[in-house]
Amino acid sequence: MAALGRAVLGRAALVTSTGVTGAPATKFIPVVTAGALLILSVIMSILLLVPINNRGKTWTPDNRPADWKEQLNRWDRFLYVRVSVIIAAFAQPVAPSPDTQAAPICTRSPR
Repeated sequence: MAALGRAVLGRAALVTSTGVTGAPATKFIPVVTAGALLILSVIMSILLLVPINNRGKTWTPDNRPADWKEQLNRWDRFLYVRVSVIIAAFAQPVAPSPDTQAAPICTRSPR
């Protein structure tokens, strides 16, 4: 969780520095979107994953609830969604913007 917190703080610093330097909106919007997605991932962790973890810590083979497998499956699904959100957040700033032209496939001039 500490690494995720550092990643969010680093992304927040990037968002702030991008806004301060006066970068064009085509570069600023993906960075802000990435920051928002990372904040969403932290909120998902706190509201969805941590409560299931806390309940699971108290279980023993004798006192676990009847739906314990369903709760573990729900935790797995939430984790997959959260990881997808984090991957999307880190892909945002490096994704090409609509105004970016693609590099030529072959740079060798014809003879």
